[in-house]
Amino acid sequence: MDDLGKEEAFRMYETFGFEDKELIWDYIGGKIGDMVSLFEEKKRGYGEREALKRMLDDEVASLKDFLEAVEEGEKGNVDVEKVKEALRVLKKGKIEAEEVPRKVRKFLIQENILFYNPMNGTVRPQSRLLWRAIREVITSI
Repeated sequence: MDDLGKEEAFRMYETFGFEDKELIWDYIGGKIGDMVSLFEEKKRGYGEREALKRMLDDEVASLKDFLEAVEEGEKGNVDVEKVKEALRVLKKGKIEAEEVPRKVRKFLIQENILFYNPMNGTVRPQSRLLWRAIREVITSI
């Protein structure tokens, strides 16, 4: 797992020149790839809050497109309602792996929606940003 802890992430934020560390932590946590994306958004002239909102909007759009592709049979051989139900459960964040049916869990892991930790038998969204997107999308469907 490539997520940094909070203290280490805050040091990395300083390296990138980020200012609102708590806000950034709330959106992206210690995901280095998301830090790079935020840095790129800032280079384009966006403020941190606006850049984070743009990143979230992009994640929401991607998740909605993913669900549409599942529903239309373009992705996987799983029932979209079971996928939506799994996402509803994932609104809580980290959960026991058994809370998501195995077939759906395996599919979501392969699609990089879920991160599976076999040591403690839990799954969670791949990133904090994706978790925010899940919460937003699930409340609208």
